[in-house]
Amino acid sequence: MMRIRNSVGFTLVELLVVIAIIGILLGMLLPNVRRVGEASRRTQCQNNLRQIALANLNYESAHMCFPACTGIGNSDLGSSRRMSGFVAIMPFLEASNIYEQISKPSVIDGVAYPAFPQLQTVGYAPWETRIPGFLCPSLTDEREGIAPIHYGLCIGDRARNVGSPEKLRGGFGGSLRCKFDDITDGSSNTIMAGEVGSHIDKASENPYAINQPESILESPSEVFALTSGDDEGWTYSKGVALGAVGRGGHWADGRAGVALFNTILSPKSPSAAVEGSVGVDGIYSASGPHPGGAGFARFDGSVCFIGSDIDAGDSSSPTLTEEQLADGATSPYGAWGALGAINDGVVVDEY
Repeated sequence: MMRIRNSVGFTLVELLVVIAIIGILLGMLLPNVRRVGEASRRTQCQNNLRQIALANLNYESAHMCFPACTGIGNSDLGSSRRMSGFVAIMPFLEASNIYEQISKPSVIDGVAYPAFPQLQTVGYAPWETRIPGFLCPSLTDEREGIAPIHYGLCIGDRARNVGSPEKLRGGFGGSLRCKFDDITDGSSNTIMAGEVGSHIDKASENPYAINQPESILESPSEVFALTSGDDEGWTYSKGVALGAVGRGGHWADGRAGVALFNTILSPKSPSAAVEGSVGVDGIYSASGPHPGGAGFARFDGSVCFIGSDIDAGDSSSPTLTEEQLADGATSPYGAWGALGAINDGVVVDEY
């Protein structure tokens, strides 16, 4: 007898329907995977900031003050007003070996180096050593040679006399050293450090405008006119002169353009130096690759994420003078300005 066997399988139409369903499911799943990945990277970034905060707090416990943001170095080499506070906290970041190498004369590969050599010394191993805790995992940074950093120290809403302030406005400023007693607005309400990396995730550099007129100190909002796009994807306009080193260009360089930020323009805003390039007055904004804002550490060791939509007051209001800053004047830059100031009498506790 002849047996008839029925064949079982998909028709072409059924196969196409299944492929379409799988495609739809993948389309729904992938954005969630990306969001989970970004959330994980943002958490790691905030953990980096927490470790930076704890290192500063341990430094304070040992020295009864926080480090100066540009207060160490070799005066004979002209580096004493340039070296970052991040160099000072290296022993508290489990990097004592690097600090020992920097702070003492050394011979590397047959070349003799003095203690605290010039910051742009090519071939000096410590300057070219990438510190994992200084790098945001959401940011691709392909700069070679001198090692970068994606975090900076807060100088409050100060934009004038940035290099040699007479009195602290934020927790850091020039060679001045902050004590806990100076933070009268409360350590949990005052920003210590934050992101200064690129505002887009695949930038290998994070430039800022240089040689800008003093008028931006009278109206910081003018900085936005130097760019095109929005806070998630702006670029500097053609013809705007840019800094060669870039924001976060060197972890040991403490000058304003490289490693400091003020709380004037909201997070993820552009930056501009006034009549100079690196260690000059200007509007230096916090920024980072995370959507919607940037991460920060406070003086109590806690961390937070602050959105670019934070109340930043009137960005067309003139930046405060040295006299106003010394008198503890209220910041004209809203909650954002108050969070950066250690003593303006305004307590902001919802961030």
